[in-house]
Amino acid sequence: MVGRPMLGERWLGVASTLAEMQLRLHALDAGPLLAAMDAIGARDDVTFDGLLTRFHNRIRRHGLDGLRPAMEWLVHHQPSAPARPVICHGDFHPQNVLMAEGRVTGVLDWPNTVVADPAYDIASTRIILSLVPIGLAGVPAGARALVRAVRPLLLARHLAAYRRQQSLDALTLAYYEAASGYAAAPAGGGGPPLRESHAARHVGVRRARGCAVRRAHGRAGQSHSVSAGLLGRVATRRNHLA
Repeated sequence: MVGRPMLGERWLGVASTLAEMQLRLHALDAGPLLAAMDAIGARDDVTFDGLLTRFHNRIRRHGLDGLRPAMEWLVHHQPSAPARPVICHGDFHPQNVLMAEGRVTGVLDWPNTVVADPAYDIASTRIILSLVPIGLAGVPAGARALVRAVRPLLLARHLAAYRRQQSLDALTLAYYEAASGYAAAPAGGGGPPLRESHAARHVGVRRARGCAVRRAHGRAGQSHSVSAGLLGRVATRRNHLA
């Protein structure tokens, strides 16, 4: 496939390009994908309910009791099914988007695809853009402080660009941010994350936990579990919107 990862081609317009490509993806008919999965008896592999089931099974299989409260919260607070589920990439970030001569030429890394509310895909991108360490994005050491400073602007512009063409409920987005952060969290004991995200694979257990907690509670040095951090994220968002 022709092209280089987006950050190797451009630094301006990243947020709007990501939003535009996600809008185009979400405009596709998910019916053929679901029909193909039905034909092999694997629809649950590409549904959000199936994703929750895989989370639950992983927790039970590895005895990750500390994650059970968050799992129960996700199940009991799951939003109503969207009127039109869409194809969600699930790991959509600049380094999975190829570009050449200013044009997008392809999108890589599709194993996390689900047919779900578009808010899930936007939430997954927001978790990646906000929590994955800057160094993993191929940013030169001298530019990392600047990139870290503009991260909030990137997040705001990405969301605003998407919302200009497609509405997103704030509470629904908050729920899927919690689900996406939960999926990207390492399973513990050095195991892989609950969702096989390329970006999340590189996030160490301590750093993933620390980032989740700091974003959820707004202060460094907090020693809560991943579960508390994720639930705190949604609680904070709900309080802000109330």
